[in-house]
Amino acid sequence: MFVTDPFDIAPAASRHTGAAWAALAAGVMFALLCAWVLANGLHGFTRARDSTSDARRLVRESTEKEASLRLRQNDPAVLRQLRAQRELQQALRLSWSGLFDALESAGEEVGSRATVVSLTPSRMQADAAEVGITGLAVSDQAMLDFLRALQSQPRVREARLASQQMATQGGVEVIRFQIVLVWSPSGTQHAPGAAR
Repeated sequence: MFVTDPFDIAPAASRHTGAAWAALAAGVMFALLCAWVLANGLHGFTRARDSTSDARRLVRESTEKEASLRLRQNDPAVLRQLRAQRELQQALRLSWSGLFDALESAGEEVGSRATVVSLTPSRMQADAAEVGITGLAVSDQAMLDFLRALQSQPRVREARLASQQMATQGGVEVIRFQIVLVWSPSGTQHAPGAAR
């Protein structure tokens, strides 16, 4: 005699019908199909991500190779741009207040007989700046006195007269002059009386 399972809710039901096996097989097939679709989706996503990463890497390498090639070929435009950037960085590191103090001191030595009209940095050196100065003087002697006063400043390496011409300022004849000045914030200067 068989022992009856006390938890069996349908003791008279058939245990192994064809429909149950078919449902089980369909469920397994559906689960396998879902797994296959998920695996293909993940594989496609990974492939697309790798492809995008490779494309970005190729573009970056190509850009770097072009920049390196242009620099190796001494492209004048690139070299000019790099030089200008370096000079700007050097100019920004210099203390320009010292130059203004030197100009003010030289102006005080000659009184109101000479004055600076404009100042234009023209070239940077490792530790100095070459500056073009435009000024007005009431006479040749006043202009020369101003030039000598600049040359005596401790941070002025060189000051030389570049040009001069007669001009009219406010109805008065004056001398417009250009001075090229090399100014060093470190205070390095030629010996007094040395040729400039």
